[in-house]
Amino acid sequence: MAILLGICKGEGRIVQERRLAEFARATDRYALDGTFVRAQGRIGMGFQPYHTHERSNLEAQPAVDEHGNMLTLDGRIDNHAELCQLLNIDGEKIADSQIVLAAFERWGEACFSMLIGDWSLALWSQANQSLYLARDLAGTRTLYFGITDDTIYWSTYLESLILGRGLRELNQEFVACYLAGRPIGDLTPYQGINAVTPSHYFIFRHGKLVRRSNWQWMITSTIRYKTDAEYEEHFRSLFRQSVERRTGPGAAILAQLSGGMDSSSIVCMSDELRASSNPPGRPIDSISYYDDSEPSWNERFYFSLVEGARGRIGIHVDASLIPQTFQPHDPFSGEYLFPGADSSSIERERNFESLDQDHHYRAILSGIGGDELP
Repeated sequence: MAILLGICKGEGRIVQERRLAEFARATDRYALDGTFVRAQGRIGMGFQPYHTHERSNLEAQPAVDEHGNMLTLDGRIDNHAELCQLLNIDGEKIADSQIVLAAFERWGEACFSMLIGDWSLALWSQANQSLYLARDLAGTRTLYFGITDDTIYWSTYLESLILGRGLRELNQEFVACYLAGRPIGDLTPYQGINAVTPSHYFIFRHGKLVRRSNWQWMITSTIRYKTDAEYEEHFRSLFRQSVERRTGPGAAILAQLSGGMDSSSIVCMSDELRASSNPPGRPIDSISYYDDSEPSWNERFYFSLVEGARGRIGIHVDASLIPQTFQPHDPFSGEYLFPGADSSSIERERNFESLDQDHHYRAILSGIGGDELP
């Protein structure tokens, strides 16, 4: 995902681009496509793009419109064509960020509820001197923030808000939730640093923060069909659309394949989509994990059946290659700001990177968590 970061200071204060560039250094290791910053009075934003889909190449962020509004957007706006039609603009050669700015100018903060896709954003409204931080309904893209006096800082990664800023007090509420296996919600391990709530947007104005919803979970209409086959076809249509949006033209994609219902359905639907395109596309590559020492867990048998049906062998990773004895985390190898990582985490990352020397994969399609949703 692309990286958003920024600073909004109190009235009469100035954000310098040099300060934004320093702020962005904490995430340089993720910034494969450069770092871009823009300052405008007391607002400053940084953008570190990560191009994965075809339309992302249209982006030039931070984006500013003729009214002085500034925006950084991470993600994909799937209903861009529909929005462009409503806004009476040509959507073929206009970036998603420009569409969002136009939508905000037309509908104000109500536009956030109209954005369909995987996204998070930071938007500065010049007219009402307000900063908006927003995420999609599922929270697919991270966005964290912290407030110091009359200044708010935000970033896609915790590193920007933590590293190089001295020791931060642990958030006792987060610790209690983590140890008890309870949902952590908007909490982070650090006092004073929170996540923007999925399906909500925050407004920072005159030093105060207000949270509002941009999505309503209550059902307002009901679909009724006469046969089970019609329901099945409707589900298949929605599932096909979801996979198509995430496997369209762009950077190379890996799909996790365990051989279970979720991952197998995603991979096989992608195969069907690519085979039916004109011209037919190359089948998606897969990555599977196995552990021959764990017969009750080992997934080799199941993903091999799917690979046989596809006629395509994917990347296989031996998940047993984990140190048998605990090793303390080496901070010089990399930073982990959430609990649960040790020295083997870095080793697994390096092992994974070594598999990608030729294909330059930039996205992983996953069915993880599918069985946890109603």
